[in-house]
Amino acid sequence: MKSNIEKVYSKLPKTELAKVELGSLKNLENGVKAAKKEIEYLLKEENKLEEFIRAANKHRAGLKGRIGQSESLYKAIVSDYNDFKSKAKELGIAIGSMPIEKEFNKASSELKSVTKTIESLTKNPIA
Repeated sequence: MKSNIEKVYSKLPKTELAKVELGSLKNLENGVKAAKKEIEYLLKEENKLEEFIRAANKHRAGLKGRIGQSESLYKAIVSDYNDFKSKAKELGIAIGSMPIEKEFNKASSELKSVTKTIESLTKNPIA
């Protein structure tokens, strides 16, 4: 027994069948061509992304190495501040009104904050 599709095809003139088959082939060719273009585009973008990830991880590693330096610097300026404050107090000088007091407070606070941020950003590599 013939299926309904076979019955319809058998009644079409042979030229119509050829056009239908050519149309299907054209659709398939266009689809394959579009797929190849998409693959080419995605491969280029994949390479760009891999390069970006390698560069980001390299930069991350460098920043991670700076955390110790930043923490040491923070400890050093706090120590210097405490030493200065102690000596100024011995001389009876109030440092609260000195510009260096405000500069120290701002610099030490920002250094600690930025160091913590970098520490959290560099905790895990980018996959």
